[in-house]
Amino acid sequence: MQLNLDLNLLVALDALLEEGSVGGAADHLNHSRRGRFTGPIDTALAEHGLTRRVVAICPTFASARRFGLATFPIPLDLPAPRLSLARHPRYAADPAHAWLRGLVGEVVRSELGDDAG
Repeated sequence: MQLNLDLNLLVALDALLEEGSVGGAADHLNHSRRGRFTGPIDTALAEHGLTRRVVAICPTFASARRFGLATFPIPLDLPAPRLSLARHPRYAADPAHAWLRGLVGEVVRSELGDDAG
């Protein structure tokens, strides 16, 4: 992944920087269902020689908001997250479940466009 940083992006990153560490005055919370302290944000920052201080992990963004934590737009080009819909095999032939899966897929595609899969 190649990131082309323009002046606005550098200013936005600089606002978060303190001596090479993003969010100098603030500790970071990482979102990871698998309990990982690093992710795509850290990969993108590393390409520019930057790091951030992650002090905790939460499984979902909703759980972070529940504690009143602030969220900010990330001034980097990041890969789109992969969305998946899983079901137990016993529901494969269930008409109501098939309808619900279809409806969820339709809504996601209408919101995210063809990139939703």
